[in-house]
Amino acid sequence: MESDSQYSLLVGMAYLFNTMFGTGILALPRAFASGGWLVSTVTLLSSVALSYVTVTFLIEVIACACGKTAGSEETREGKERITPADMVKENIAMADKNAGADEWKERKALIEVSWTGKEKIC
Repeated sequence: MESDSQYSLLVGMAYLFNTMFGTGILALPRAFASGGWLVSTVTLLSSVALSYVTVTFLIEVIACACGKTAGSEETREGKERITPADMVKENIAMADKNAGADEWKERKALIEVSWTGKEKIC
């Protein structure tokens, strides 16, 4: 016997949510109730801190990868080429607006050294 039964839209959405976020997010209320407020809050904040550090490292790696390939790729329009020197100039201009003088001197030196080829940072 074949069954033509299908899941309803609500059940399908619940399965999709569970697949994307995993069962951990659905278990948080029970974990808070059984673990207590202090332990649960400390554990959750520790997880947030570790996630932030991981995302920061990932962004730095992506930026280094983009910096290494930017000199060889063309822009989407194909009209001008992006060179490492152009990227350094843009980074210096943006960082001058956002960073303090002492902090930016260190960053500028690192960026210039990384593009001169004497020493590779990324």
